[in-house]
Amino acid sequence: MNLPSGTLWCKYNLGVNLNNLSKANDWYGDYYAWGELETKEVYTWDNYKHISTKRGEVVFPKYGEDHVMELQLEDDVAY
Repeated sequence: MNLPSGTLWCKYNLGVNLNNLSKANDWYGDYYAWGELETKEVYTWDNYKHISTKRGEVVFPKYGEDHVMELQLEDDVAY
C-alpha cells in the first residue's frame, strides 16, 4: 500500500506459519487484545492489561485517564 504516512504493511499476519497454510484459518495468525503483546486462551475484561478498577469503577489508566491517544510502541506487538 502506498500510504501517505509511509506505513509499511506485512505480507502475513503475526503468527502465521508459512509451512502450514493448508486451511483458510491457517492464514489468520495470532489474536491479540489491543495494546497487548501476548496471546491468551480467553479474552475478557478481567484479564485485559489496560483496565483496572478504581473506587468500584472500571477505568483505563494509560489510554484513558492519562489521555494517551496513540498506541505506544511498548504496547505494539507489531513493533
